[in-house]
Amino acid sequence: MRILSSRIVCLVMIMWVAFMTGGHAQQAPQASSVLSPVPRLMWFGGTFRPTNGLPAAPTETITISVYREREGGDAIWRETQQVAIGADGRYSLLMGSTTAEGLPL
Repeated sequence: MRILSSRIVCLVMIMWVAFMTGGHAQQAPQASSVLSPVPRLMWFGGTFRPTNGLPAAPTETITISVYREREGGDAIWRETQQVAIGADGRYSLLMGSTTAEGLPL
């Protein structure tokens, strides 16, 4: 199994923090408004380059991890998916799609 580079993991972590803190800055909804559930899925894309220098396979196993600290420590969330890799190495995936609950709150 291949794991994303630390730069992509850091990008995911930054996106996750921005996603999580963005909801707290909003005003409380009016009593008359209809509340909708918070989406528990997030699109993520990048470029896959195998560490051995060989071309990527048409489908690769990618593990996405989110860490509390920028370097080191234990992952607070992790997910592994099979993704289609384009001829140029690009891919996209839906984070949280491997579980019924999606991303944790």
